[in-house]
Amino acid sequence: DIPKCAGDPTLIGQVFSILIDNAPKYRAKDRSCQISITGRVEGGQAIYCVEDNGIGIAAEHQPKVFELFHRLDPKKTQGEGLGLSIAQRALERQQGRIWLESTPRDGTRFFISLSAGSSA
Repeated sequence: DIPKCAGDPTLIGQVFSILIDNAPKYRAKDRSCQISITGRVEGGQAIYCVEDNGIGIAAEHQPKVFELFHRLDPKKTQGEGLGLSIAQRALERQQGRIWLESTPRDGTRFFISLSAGSSA
C-alpha cells in the first residue's frame, strides 16, 4: 500500500510515468530491470520512492539530471532530456519536490514529496 497525496492526478501520473519509463532506458545490460514503488507519510508529506536496479548516476551528474536537455549518454538512449525537468516542474507547481540517491552500477532511487492526502 502506498499513501494518498493531494495534487493534480494528471501531473502526478506524468511524474510517475517519466520515472518508470526512464528505468528501462538506463538498465544494466547484465541483469533484468527491476522497478519498485514504495511510499510513506512523514510530517504531513506523502513521500514516494521509485527505485530501479539500473546503471546508476555518478555523483558529478546528479545535480544536472533535472536540467533541460541533460542526458547521461545521448548516444545510448532515446529521448530529448526533458523528462526529469518536466517532472520537477510539475511537482513544484504543487508545492512538491523530487530528489535522488544513486550509486553507479547499483541503481537509482527517486524520491517524490507531496502533501499527504485525506485517508477518507
